[in-house]
Parts: sequence; structure tokens; C-alpha cells
Amino acid sequence: MADNDSPDQRKRELLAAVAAATAANHRQMALQQQHMQQFQQEKQQEREDQQREQQQQEQEQQQKEQSRQTNGADSRAAADNGSAASTGEDAAAAATAAAIQTLKPVTHLKFLEKLYAITHGDEDLLRSVVNWSEDGTTFWVSDLDKFCKHVLPRFFSHNNYASFVRQLNLYGFRRATESKGKAIPGQPSVERFIHPKFIRGRHDLLSQITRKSQAKRKSDQDSRKRKADGDECASDGFNRAAYDEQFQVLLGQHAQIQHQHTQMQAYHAQMQALHAQLQTQHSQLQVSQLEAEVKQMRGELANTNKLLDSLFGLLSQQQQR
Repeated sequence: MADNDSPDQRKRELLAAVAAATAANHRQMALQQQHMQQFQQEKQQEREDQQREQQQQEQEQQQKEQSRQTNGADSRAAADNGSAASTGEDAAAAATAAAIQTLKPVTHLKFLEKLYAITHGDEDLLRSVVNWSEDGTTFWVSDLDKFCKHVLPRFFSHNNYASFVRQLNLYGFRRATESKGKAIPGQPSVERFIHPKFIRGRHDLLSQITRKSQAKRKSDQDSRKRKADGDECASDGFNRAAYDEQFQVLLGQHAQIQHQHTQMQAYHAQMQALHAQLQTQHSQLQVSQLEAEVKQMRGELANTNKLLDSLFGLLSQQQQR
């Protein structure tokens, strides 16, 4: 009985070992398949993330375009509201505007003619906003608000006081160094303007006032800048020649750094391309390895199944005996 049990015991142990090996192979195959599925899911997730990022960029671009259109519409609406608000002034302002409309526009005159008309006008409005010094060499605007609302639009088709001042500067007017003129009580005074050829009552001198050319304006600006730099250097005891030499050295170093930066950018682009190529090769290698392992495990499983069939055949033959 013991002899019969001994072969049976060995057979049972062999069958248990085969079953354990088969179960292990199944678990390993399942794990490999799980890894492959996880890898494929990660790739799919990466593609979906790229698509979402692209869609988000397109949406942001559309939102910016809509924002620009909305801002343009708001600007037009604000302009319309401002125009509507201007119609709601009090009775005194409305009366002043009506009086201004009765004056004949003079936008056809040149700037100097317009300036002379503004400073020598007989209308009460002009006399109330523009004042001359006693010697007739300087003038100033005593009511800036009324000047911008009613005088500038009549003569220049705009209400920008800064633009009016820039025109004065282009024709050689400068701000007077003496104190500001007396303004009407309750109204702010502004800086005086002076020109050696713009004098009260001297219309004949207008032809001697010329507009600065662009080259002349740039030359004046450069001259003022050089003078300011020279004054600053002289006050600090600065060596201009040494400064210029050092500046040229720094310019050369800056050019070298820019060249190196360009080379580094090109090298970085090459590294990024190589990295992308390596990632692709790595992904392909992982897939190939997984497929090879699955194929090998399937072969081992087939061999195990054949061994089991052989064992079951042996058992059947012994039982028949």
C-alpha cells in the first residue's frame, strides 16, 4: 500500500508543482498585459492632454479676439455716452456753446494765423480765456477748461491742450521763466509762452516764425542731451574718454554674449529633438519587449499544457493497468 502511495504521492506533488507553475505563469502574463494596457492608457492620456491644451489655446485666442472686439464696442459706447453727457450740461454752458456755434470756424488758417486769431480775438469768449503780459511779449491761458471745450475745437478740430503745446514747441515757443500770469479768481492759471517774434499787435512778424524741421528738432534734442550729459559729467569729475572706451568694450562683450546665446539656443533645439527621438525609440523598445515576453510566456504555457496532457495520459494508462 505504501509502495502504491509513494508513486501517487509523487504524481500529486508533480501535478501540484505544475499547477503552481501554471498559475504563476498566468499571473505573470496578466501582470504583463496590465503593464501593456497601462502603457497604452498613458499614451492615450498624453494625446488627450495635448488635444485639450491645443483646444485651450484656441479658446484663449478666441477670448482675446472677443475681448478686443468688446473693448472696441465699449470705447465706442463710452464715446457715445460722453457725447450724450455733453448735451446734458447746465443752462449756462448750453448758452455758451450756442454762442460759440454762431462764430465762424477758422480751421482753414495755418497754425500761426490761428494762434494770432486766438490771442487777438475781439469775442468775449477769447478775451476771457487768453491773457497777455503788460509788455505784450508773453501770453497764457487763464481758463483751461473753457479753452479746451470751446476754443480748441473751433480752431483745431480737437480739444487736446497737450497737442496745442506741442505745436507751440514746434514753432520755437518756450515757457517763460517769469512767474505765471494772474488768472481770474477761482480759475487756474497755466504757464506763460514766449517767442521773440510773436508780439501783441505785430502780425507782420508772423512770416519770420518758422516751423522746426524733423532734423532740427532731433539736433536740438541731441544738443540738449549732450549738454545735460556734459554738465553731469563735469559736476561729477567724470572722465568722458575713459567712459566711452569702457562703453565700447561693453558693447563688444554684449555682442559676444548674444552670439553665444544664439549658439546655445541652437544646441538646445538639437538636444530637444534628440530627446524626442530617444523617447520614441524607448517607447517602441518597451512595446517590443512586452510583446516578446508575452509571446515567450504563451510558449511556456503551451509547453506546460502539453506536459499536463502527457501526465494525464500516463495517469490514465496506470489506472487502466
